[in-house]
Amino acid sequence: MGAIRMKILKWLGVQSVVDDSRGMPESIANQMDAAQISAALANAEQGYVADLWNIYDSIIAGDICLQAMLNQRKLAVLNDVIQAEPEDRDRPDDQAAADEVNAAIKRLRRFRMGTLSHLMDGVLRPVSAAEMVFRVDTARPGKYMLDRIVNVPHFCEDFSKGHLELLKQDAGNRGQTGTETYAVEAGRHIVHRGHVLTAPDNWGGPMRSVLFLWLICTCNREWWARSLERWGAPVPVGKYPSGDKAAKAALTLAFNRFHRLGGLVMSDASSVELIAGPAAGDGSAWEKLMNWAERKITIMILGQDLSSGSAPTGLGSGVADLHGRVRDDLTLMDETALAETLTTDMARAITGANAMPGRARIVVGSGTNLAKADALAGILTKLYTGGIETADESIGELSQLIGLSLQRSAAPRPAPGAYGMPMLSQAISAEINRIQRGGKRT
Repeated sequence: MGAIRMKILKWLGVQSVVDDSRGMPESIANQMDAAQISAALANAEQGYVADLWNIYDSIIAGDICLQAMLNQRKLAVLNDVIQAEPEDRDRPDDQAAADEVNAAIKRLRRFRMGTLSHLMDGVLRPVSAAEMVFRVDTARPGKYMLDRIVNVPHFCEDFSKGHLELLKQDAGNRGQTGTETYAVEAGRHIVHRGHVLTAPDNWGGPMRSVLFLWLICTCNREWWARSLERWGAPVPVGKYPSGDKAAKAALTLAFNRFHRLGGLVMSDASSVELIAGPAAGDGSAWEKLMNWAERKITIMILGQDLSSGSAPTGLGSGVADLHGRVRDDLTLMDETALAETLTTDMARAITGANAMPGRARIVVGSGTNLAKADALAGILTKLYTGGIETADESIGELSQLIGLSLQRSAAPRPAPGAYGMPMLSQAISAEINRIQRGGKRT
């Protein structure tokens, strides 16, 4: 912890990443074809990721469907609770560390929609990074506070040396980057990987699987438009007397001038017929191909495609519940991964800068799987009905399973199956006996 503190003290007031994206290279996605994408992937595998990262930026910035799906992943996490908790609630040092981290989070500007939104780009990209800037806390002598967190632009990431480094930006030259790099170090940077791929980061992360599907969707629109332009309009067919070369030449000239004049001029011996083009039948093939590619992209990002579109699944099929569980699993994974990153990279940097002996962890969301909690509650109810109750030693394990802190109630309510139904049966029996004896109903 002392080494981390010394590094942070060394970096106080020093910011290597400029919060200026004007140095971002020009988009090359509008010129992409399959060969160029393959070349960018090959270069990235050798560590030169500039072209591939450029394509990523262009795709995400220009594709409305992909943006909507990525926003769904982000908002499911950013709308939840984010706070620091002590590693051990019974240790005062850990509680003090948690209070320090919570105070730092409250001071940060645009922590959710700025820093965390940027870090969550790591669910599609191989990695997303941010740089912390500390300063002396004038209100507390000898203490240091996290002043701000600067998002590292994705185009500043460099893998040419076989591992992640960051390109330095020139503040006086519109944020332009050169060839000078500096290493990513603990206590200074937050590096988030929000996916479960084990391939090297420079291979492209989950976004790599989207590239050719995106190309199909993009090119497919152009192919579709060309097809409709060429075959969707009526096709003129000219006829002239057999062997009349002069009439043929005149008809050919008339067809050449058709688009300019908006009509045809020909002799009495010639004729023209208009044959309707198969517009609907021709466009359906392209539409199916585009829908297939978009569904594959949706499945890759959201784990399923039912929540982003409508498709008949049959009454009582249970497909919607299954897709909902997939979404819950993704959200739980995103929250767990982000919480782990913030704990190891941010919370420990804050406590290390102030030489605090306690340890705190940052928790994103409740960590509760409601479907699992509901299933466990049903199992426990059935066990209680059968005369079996949970031992006190198992409460802690149940708490970990469903993500909620449980404790045994001082005055437990009777289970409906154990007491409620017998009491109701007795009341009904007494009422029947009273009526049979000629008594009055009350």
